[in-house]
Amino acid sequence: MGTAIYPDHGSDEVELSRVADGAMYQAKHAGRDVVHLAQISER
Repeated sequence: MGTAIYPDHGSDEVELSRVADGAMYQAKHAGRDVVHLAQISER
């Protein structure tokens, strides 16, 4: 699962979804049962 937090990772739902999606793919790369919190630089 990838997560993003308002307003740190985005100012609207589109940007938050995009950042959370990127975090999700990082979590998938890390293996099963992983949660990845987006980094501020992923914006």
